[in-house]
Amino acid sequence: MNLSAADVAALKVPDVLHAYCRAALGAGKQVGRLTFYPCPWGAHSRPKLEVSERDGVGVAMCRACDRGGTVFDVAAGVLGLDARKDFPAVVQAVADTVGYVLRDEVAEMPRKSHRKRVAGFSRPFGVAATPAQDTPTEKPLAYLPPDEEAAALDAVRRAAGDSERMAEHAALLGLPLGVMMFHTDMQEAYNLGMLGLDEKGRLLYVYTHCPDDGMQVRVVGVKTRNLPGYEPRFLMRGSKQNPWGWDAVEDAGLVFATEGESDALAVRAA
Repeated sequence: MNLSAADVAALKVPDVLHAYCRAALGAGKQVGRLTFYPCPWGAHSRPKLEVSERDGVGVAMCRACDRGGTVFDVAAGVLGLDARKDFPAVVQAVADTVGYVLRDEVAEMPRKSHRKRVAGFSRPFGVAATPAQDTPTEKPLAYLPPDEEAAALDAVRRAAGDSERMAEHAALLGLPLGVMMFHTDMQEAYNLGMLGLDEKGRLLYVYTHCPDDGMQVRVVGVKTRNLPGYEPRFLMRGSKQNPWGWDAVEDAGLVFATEGESDALAVRAA
């Protein structure tokens, strides 16, 4: 397998390390600002594997056996592999655990345009997170690649045509189905933020932005809300420096700032 540097960088972020540890090692223990997980190398009676961040990379260190590294080192410990010699297999295992699509796994999407899915967290978050990169100050929003944008819009159309699944998500969120379906109407909800469904039926919050120059509204990010029992709960793609539904603020006389997208839907329902 020819691994790309972009995929490796995307999997080394702290959120992926936490997600892998939760899935492979069990629930972590919060101690102040630190999170500890069971150690993959030693049989310690208490969680000793500390997970933190260093220069944008997730790092782990066991305080009992003094071993650690990135998510790939942790995965190698879990699987009993060598992080260097078995690196492709380790990367594949991490990707499978957190729902990331490696570039060699890219598959054809069942769309009329026959575009291919690009690599990233399965969504489409999903989540995923894109590889870390510096964003120029003159471009505060980093648009998704065209194929990724098309996939997000397809997910909105999928939600508009699957009222049964949307009703399930509405029930989980305690929201009226009508409010949920309104946000699948691209003509009405573009500047309010949209909702979609990925291939696994997970609810997507699709971030949009209308540039000041009057260009067509663009998809700038996707956030996936998993059903109960899935880990990790949220995956991200794109650069969402503005809140979900931010473009609706411009002509609004009254603005409510909420903690998350589902809260924004609840305020709208109220």
